[in-house]
Amino acid sequence: MLIDLAELDRREAYKLLTSIIVPRPIAWVGTRSGSGVDNLAPFSFFNGVSTSPPIISVSVARVGRSGLKDTAQNILETEAFSVNMVDVKRLEAMHQSSGSFRSDLSEFERVGLSAAACDRIDAPRVLESPATLECTLHRAIDLGRTHLILGDVVAIHVQETLLDNGALDPMSMAPVARLGGAYATLGDLRVLPPPSLPEQDRR
Repeated sequence: MLIDLAELDRREAYKLLTSIIVPRPIAWVGTRSGSGVDNLAPFSFFNGVSTSPPIISVSVARVGRSGLKDTAQNILETEAFSVNMVDVKRLEAMHQSSGSFRSDLSEFERVGLSAAACDRIDAPRVLESPATLECTLHRAIDLGRTHLILGDVVAIHVQETLLDNGALDPMSMAPVARLGGAYATLGDLRVLPPPSLPEQDRR
């Protein structure tokens, strides 16, 4: 079956794409407005795009046809934001923070989370998060209905008990992912050895 995206309206295309591109990690983005109001919101069109230099991407859709969400507005204004990883313990709080709160209210307070200061940037982070990336704005690309935010990772906070040989243990971190309209947690992990290639096929 071939589906021509040109024949789908925006909501139909969104529903289809978000059910295909799975699982998606969740960027729980902490920002601060120019007037000092802390904001927290989750976005699942998120991933790492480079390790050298370390850069991540987050897509933030517009409100309606023209309005900017608080997250995009704050990042464009202050050029600073945190990306907090979501674990199973914080699933409900993350989900609640996705609501359309007034711009003068802080989601941190409304969902019962601790807003901690970042070390290198002027933005809040989720103290309870297992890992946080402190980011500065690398580039914002206006795609029409969406802003693609590229962020330079300038510092990382991790819960030390989750570190295993310089990396976070995924089972201990217990991250949450997005599956279409649902959330998912880790199931069984499979660790495979490096690919075994014949000598003539190797670079």
